[in-house]
Amino acid sequence: MRSQIRTSLSKKLTLIGLALSLAFTFAATAQADAALKKFAGNYKYAKDKAHGEAVIDKALDDALSQLNTVMKMMVKKAIEMRPGRKFMDKVSIETPDGKIGLKIGDFEKVTLKVGKPKQMTREGQTGKVTHTFKNGKVVQTVEGDQGMVKNTFTLSGDGKTLHRDVHISSPRLKKPIKYRLTYIRK
Repeated sequence: MRSQIRTSLSKKLTLIGLALSLAFTFAATAQADAALKKFAGNYKYAKDKAHGEAVIDKALDDALSQLNTVMKMMVKKAIEMRPGRKFMDKVSIETPDGKIGLKIGDFEKVTLKVGKPKQMTREGQTGKVTHTFKNGKVVQTVEGDQGMVKNTFTLSGDGKTLHRDVHISSPRLKKPIKYRLTYIRK
């Protein structure tokens, strides 16, 4: 009889534990969804184009400093041939249910289910794109044969300022290209 009571009590406690776990998970998910939704909006670069390009040029010079002069010139020339890809003056973020939509500069908007990678092709290059939301940050990761680009977005407490930290790595680079651009909500 005591054995049956213990088993019954054990089952009830297990069910209560599961119910509490589900409740806490639901509450945490609701908090994360609310935090993510604060990112939704349109942003423009906080300063002028010349300033943004100077930030990127400094990061390029730093990352390419170990390359010889000819290689440095080739990399910079390749970047200059695609000026719309170098400095991006606007960011748009959408947060439909369970998804993150990002439009950076003049690239088309990419909307993905959070944490679910998708193979995409742009300008003849294929890569895996992933959008995540962790520790209060929206992160877009693009991985391809040539390397990886990670855009990490953080939002100020008042929701008016968006920081975009860019980290570009490649097997061809000895040092990654890293810089931060700041945008303000329109």
